[in-house]
Amino acid sequence: MPSSYAPNLAEDDDYWTVIAMETYGGSFVHALASAARAADPKNLAALKGAFPGIWQEYRGMGDELKRRAGGRRRPPVELA
Repeated sequence: MPSSYAPNLAEDDDYWTVIAMETYGGSFVHALASAARAADPKNLAALKGAFPGIWQEYRGMGDELKRRAGGRRRPPVELA
């Protein structure tokens, strides 16, 4: 489900993982989230492969944010 808020994050899991990274992460994780937003599919896969532990940690948080948002995509300010 593409979103105008994050058009390059076509997969819901990636979208919500990045929202969690932006919401809960420190400066390094924020930088990874920014890189993920800017990445094409090939580079997004490279980021996820380079930092699998971080991606997995924030994916779980993203799942919770998705649940709280009722599955609807929206900017993180509305989730805070």
